Amino acid sequence: MNQLPENDEKNILLEMEQVRIGAYLDFNRQALEELLASDYDYINSNGKFVAREQLISALENREVVFRSIDLDEARIRIYENAAVMTGRLHEVGKTGSEPFDEWFRFTRVFIKQADGNWRSVAYHSTKISDA
Repeated sequence: MNQLPENDEKNILLEMEQVRIGAYLDFNRQALEELLASDYDYINSNGKFVAREQLISALENREVVFRSIDLDEARIRIYENAAVMTGRLHEVGKTGSEPFDEWFRFTRVFIKQADGNWRSVAYHSTKISDA
């Protein structure tokens, strides 16, 4: 298999994260289905498990609406066909009628699938107060 240089792979993963952010801001089901593995797991900052379809449904039904999402301090480590991204996110929006304006630290795990494409398989976030 022809491997890209690590910096190219990191750029692909950073671009994927920007596409995901755009898909959250301006709901894009197709982009989310391409970016998130079918067995994607999300553990939110309250410790709640959210499956891929639950997440997509909440965004599509506007149960969660994002006004802005800013990525900061992104760090990516690649281990053959696995990658880990850590960083900070500043998210502004609302859940139901409750507004939020929060900073989070996160860990996102990517796996390079059999088709050669990276997909996010797991994500965990923690609220931080000293942003």
